[in-house]
Amino acid sequence: MSVFDEEASEQQSSDIERTPGPDELTSESDEEADEGIELVEPELDAEQEEAVALDAIIAAQFSGPLPPPDILRAYDEVVERGAERIVSQWERETKHRHSLESRQLDAFISGRTRAQWMAFAVIFTLGVGGLCLVALGHSLLGVAGFLTALAAVAASFFRGRRSSENEEFD
Repeated sequence: MSVFDEEASEQQSSDIERTPGPDELTSESDEEADEGIELVEPELDAEQEEAVALDAIIAAQFSGPLPPPDILRAYDEVVERGAERIVSQWERETKHRHSLESRQLDAFISGRTRAQWMAFAVIFTLGVGGLCLVALGHSLLGVAGFLTALAAVAASFFRGRRSSENEEFD
């Protein structure tokens, strides 16, 4: 390295501003650091201001099955027969939901009726079987069968009564 190169490198290193390392950083208070910061609000032209105001208006929300009339009118302006299509879709959806609820209720009632008939058949068979066994001389077994049928009827009666009382208080 020549003398000229050494002088140039010394000159370059003195020209470069040295940034302090993490250990060398001085702690300034937040107030001192904020003093040099200037808040600048962007200048907006009329079109940009209108866009910002329009964004604030569009950010409205609603709840319920149908949008408010003003929004429905706006749909009509954008899409041909837009409001009519939205209302007819809501009507179809409502009919569909009602038919599903009706079918669900019918299935529930039919299942309950079927269960009651099956329970009747089992209890009737136990009762008649118990009486037949008593008549054939198997009194202990017959009485056990008949009492089982009687207990099932009583349990069904009390369970139904208790659930109807709970429904009255709800």
